[in-house]
Amino acid sequence: VMFGVLAIITTLELVWHLKRLERAWSRFLTSMAHHDFSRSYREFGEFEELKEAFDLITRSFEQLNTQIAADYQLLKTIYQHVKIGLICYKPSGEVIISNQSVLKLLQLSHLSRIHDLSHDYPVLYKALTQTNDIRGEVIAEQRLKKLLIRTEPFALKGEPYRLASVYNL
Repeated sequence: VMFGVLAIITTLELVWHLKRLERAWSRFLTSMAHHDFSRSYREFGEFEELKEAFDLITRSFEQLNTQIAADYQLLKTIYQHVKIGLICYKPSGEVIISNQSVLKLLQLSHLSRIHDLSHDYPVLYKALTQTNDIRGEVIAEQRLKKLLIRTEPFALKGEPYRLASVYNL
């Protein structure tokens, strides 16, 4: 009888520890999926190596996320700083980003769709919407003297984009 009670207690304690580990793993994986790097894993008091491993992974992901954000900010700053006008857009014409140089050159406050150029800059619009790449073509636009443009397709996460550079000659 005593052995049976001891076996039940041991089994219940084992199940309790396993459930606790399962919840901890679940919280850890959920926090990684949501980029929540603020957690610490103190509940692993008796599982010191596991706690240290979780904390190490969390710190590594946090550092990686911080580095990615810093790199993005650096590239965004460089993108805005260059004197050549840059437009990144989807084949549908949706502008993802355009720098201040192109907005200043075209005298626009913003550019959300390539189609927005069709009225005031029809030659530029036609060049940007053609399907073949432009490797340094000079076009004459009535409102501007001459523009040197270049377009190049690329893909991010399997989605197609085009990058256009526009320079006032």
